[in-house]
Amino acid sequence: MLHGDSASGQALPGVYVGAVTFRPVQLRYYTSGVMAGTIEKKQAHELIERLRPEQVPAVVSLLQFMLLDPVSRAAAAAPVDDEPVTEEDRRRIREGRGWFAERGGQGIPMEDVLAEFGLTPKNFPLDK
Repeated sequence: MLHGDSASGQALPGVYVGAVTFRPVQLRYYTSGVMAGTIEKKQAHELIERLRPEQVPAVVSLLQFMLLDPVSRAAAAAPVDDEPVTEEDRRRIREGRGWFAERGGQGIPMEDVLAEFGLTPKNFPLDK
């Protein structure tokens, strides 16, 4: 059944928009191990083919967002930092750039930072 609950045989509730009824996708598994999502994927392809060219970028963006890992998704969904840059911010940025320029663009080696705390890279094994 294309839009039904495979267990009860009843139709799922849907949302009617124009000439199309959208119903939630339920993942069902056949005993052979084949996922029943094939029908839904086919329907998604058919809907994409019906889009006007100017609508495609929005769908592509949505699909790309859905496929992000959770951390990247959270970063992508975070609000834009619209806080104004203050004169103090500009001064600190200039100082930081100057500090790096004096050192040939190099920062402080991690070993030196760790040594200030009595640590070495061996305190942070990568094989754990």
